[in-house]
Amino acid sequence: MATPMPMNGTKYLFQTFGLSASGLLCLLGPLLFSACSCQSEEAAKKPVKQEVDTSDINALLQQGEADNVQIAQQLARIKTPFEGKVALELNLSDTQIKDEDLRSITLPDSLTRVNLTRTYITDEGLEHLTSGKNITELILVDTPITVAGLKHLRSMPQLRKVQLHQTKIPVADQLKLQKFLHNRNR
Repeated sequence: MATPMPMNGTKYLFQTFGLSASGLLCLLGPLLFSACSCQSEEAAKKPVKQEVDTSDINALLQQGEADNVQIAQQLARIKTPFEGKVALELNLSDTQIKDEDLRSITLPDSLTRVNLTRTYITDEGLEHLTSGKNITELILVDTPITVAGLKHLRSMPQLRKVQLHQTKIPVADQLKLQKFLHNRNR
């Protein structure tokens, strides 16, 4: 019986699981980078707000590009495609977008979902969102919006779902809005 040859860990993984070096990096990379992070825990909890170029956003919304996975996920969520077009989702979470930036974005009719989590959007920015005729879901978590902005949300005829936690809106008013949306959509 032959004695097994000693192998280093990487060679063992290559032979045992048939992984290439790049495959191993793809598998373990996220673990390595998160484990070796040089940030303090407090710094890691604070999101990095990215700068936003609204002209790029407008171009992407006009193109309405999506890959097959996004389209399949979308079709699984909705019963009928949006007038033969792909329904668009705009995710601007953790960006430096402000009300004036949002006003410079043209909201296409096929836009159905907008995520503005941890942005600088206020009640004034919500007014621009009312021009999105078919927005059904808004995610406004951890934004500085107040009760005054709820009138804009109520005026959006297709709005079905709103996430408002960690805003300046009291829970009682959030519940009233949710009840209003639920009763309106019956």
